[in-house]
Amino acid sequence: MQPKNKIKCLVVAMAVLSTSSFAATIIEKKAGTTVMGHFPYFESIGSRVIESSINDNGTLKISVGAKIEVPSYLYQYNSNTKSPLFNFGDQDNDVAAILGNPNPGQIPPALVPDKFTEVQWYIIEAMPGFRFADEPGTEKVIERWNDEQVKIIRKIEDEQFVNFFEGNQNSKALIVPEAAVGYRIGFWALPQTETGVPNAGNWVKVFDLGRLFTQKAPEEPGPGENPGLNPDNPNNPDPDPGCNNEKCGEPGGENPDGGGGIVPGENWVINIYDAMDPTKNDDDVLVKDTDILKVDHQYYATIRIRKATPTEGIGTVYRDPTPEELETLEWEILDTKDGNKPFASYKSSTNPTRVNNDAGSVTIGSETFKKYSFTTQATNDDALQVLKDKGPNFSEQGWGLGIKLEIQENYTEKP
Repeated sequence: MQPKNKIKCLVVAMAVLSTSSFAATIIEKKAGTTVMGHFPYFESIGSRVIESSINDNGTLKISVGAKIEVPSYLYQYNSNTKSPLFNFGDQDNDVAAILGNPNPGQIPPALVPDKFTEVQWYIIEAMPGFRFADEPGTEKVIERWNDEQVKIIRKIEDEQFVNFFEGNQNSKALIVPEAAVGYRIGFWALPQTETGVPNAGNWVKVFDLGRLFTQKAPEEPGPGENPGLNPDNPNNPDPDPGCNNEKCGEPGGENPDGGGGIVPGENWVINIYDAMDPTKNDDDVLVKDTDILKVDHQYYATIRIRKATPTEGIGTVYRDPTPEELETLEWEILDTKDGNKPFASYKSSTNPTRVNNDAGSVTIGSETFKKYSFTTQATNDDALQVLKDKGPNFSEQGWGLGIKLEIQENYTEKP
């Protein structure tokens, strides 16, 4: 009897051993869960100027009124033809969001796009201690768009300047506003797909329109870094507004048609600030045409005058006013009810406690310029007599603000 028991025990042991040595991959999907793919990205993206008043030997340059687009309509699904201006990447082969694309390639009818490519436009400059690659100087060259390296002057949101203009219904193009003179233009674009999870990637942040930008492909499926922080879709990556990782894009090859460089003005650039603090990225506030004067408030201005001779390899360069030009500087009070016509003004020579022609300096790009200030009345008694006599407020309140300056034409700085 004992031998039978031994055999039985041996058989059981062998069965257990055989079960434990069997290799297998177990797959499982529970109800209510989502199978993650790869988030989309841009293998290459760039802008191009399609209309401009400046044509340099066949190349359209950035200017006030120039039209710049991100040509998302160049995308073609499942095609070997790829444009460096819009080379969309998705490792799951999901269809890009390019609503209205007239030639999307071999897209299945059920996946014809119904979302456009989101593009946001900005007026920008370099933060102190940094410069753009095409600028001279010893400062560090900007490598990525974050608060340390790039300063946002203003997001351009007015539909007069940012909209679906003719020829491109896939992404909002830009008409360069006058407010951009003396600064640069940059844009953000969001890679999105019609289907798939995640269906959006990280914003690519293009701070130099003279370069093509690229994003790194995701290393594995999933929502990327910090999932759950995107309010629109928790399965999409963190939007990463601070651009603290490399997924927001890096500059690559040159893009001569993109609209890089400083937006040139006619002969001068004057910016009036409601608030100005060069130590804080978001505290500079430009005065708008519709703003009215505040009581007991200090306004600042920068005045940049185009140098007579452009700098080789850079183009337009600006200077401060000369002492003789500053003697003509006036802060004008504008009648907002009569086409912003000036009817009173303050000068340093006659109102030294109100007008300061030496209010410090500020770094714009890689250059340092002087600041000028004007302090409004504390009480009605501080106003000029012409303002005391003019209703409805009989003071400086309720009026607009402007600057007047006489410029020396063809002035050449002494070496």
